[in-house]
Amino acid sequence: MNGDLAEALIAECEGLRLTAYRDSLDFWTIGYGHLLPNQTKDWTGYTITAEQADAWLTQDMQSARVTAGEFPHFAELNDVRQAVLVSMAFQLGAKPLHWPHFMAALEAKDYLTAAMQGLDTLWAKQTPARAEREMTMLRTGNWAMSA
Repeated sequence: MNGDLAEALIAECEGLRLTAYRDSLDFWTIGYGHLLPNQTKDWTGYTITAEQADAWLTQDMQSARVTAGEFPHFAELNDVRQAVLVSMAFQLGAKPLHWPHFMAALEAKDYLTAAMQGLDTLWAKQTPARAEREMTMLRTGNWAMSA
């Protein structure tokens, strides 16, 4: 890990698991939330090193940063708000880019409304603690400790 806020947030939210597991949506996952290929395969007992987990995190972060860069005013946001949007892209891919009220609020730089819209999603129902923390960070622009 290279120590930036987005990577720290993702590592904290995802945790590091060196043995394959099924995530909350029943996807085979390992490392820092890295989805394993071939989801029909039984990955039970598959392990990796911390170095491999770090390498996959770096790779996955590159993709998440490209997606996050598509959010309105991304380059103008402070590091905390950028970290939140990168984390959302890491976890959800491009899905938040298709939340019209969330995107409109970001376009208007209305972070209170954007946070409220983020909490009114399936994502917030599936991962409520993460969504609450990240939307607090988006709303305030300040780092929030995990619960």
